[in-house]
Amino acid sequence: MGRINGTNSDYRFDGQGIVEDLGDPLYMKIFICPYNKPSSLQDLDGESQACEGTDDNCPQSNDPQNATGHAMIKLHSAEGIQLVTDKGNRIWIKQNGDIELGKSGGTAKILLKEGGDIEITATTLKVNGNLTVSGSYPGQ
Repeated sequence: MGRINGTNSDYRFDGQGIVEDLGDPLYMKIFICPYNKPSSLQDLDGESQACEGTDDNCPQSNDPQNATGHAMIKLHSAEGIQLVTDKGNRIWIKQNGDIELGKSGGTAKILLKEGGDIEITATTLKVNGNLTVSGSYPGQ
C-alpha cells in the first residue's frame, strides 16, 4: 500500500508537530511513496529519513535500480514546474520559458527553448518514419 504525501516551504515538522516556517523560495511537492514512508511533515516513527518523492531519496529505496512507484509534482517559485517519475525521468517547465524532457542528471534530453530553438542531446539519435527538414543549417 502506498502513500500520497506532500511538503512545502511554509511548514516543517519540529518533532512535536507541524509549525509554520515561511520559506523562500516558495515550493510545494505532492508525491506518491509506494513504500508508505513518511514525508518531512510527519513524525518519522523510527525512520532515519523522510521520503522526498523520488527513488533517490526514499529510506526504503536501498536499491534505486529496482525501486518502483514514486511519482512527484513539484511547484517551485524559482525553478518552475516538474513532473518526476521513477529513476528521475522528468518534464520540467522552467520559469524562463524553456521546457526540458529527460532524466534528472542524465545526458539525453530535449530542450524546447522559449525563443523557438529545439536542442536534442543524445548519444544516438534515431528517427523512424519520414523526416522533413525545412529552413537552413550552418554550412548550407
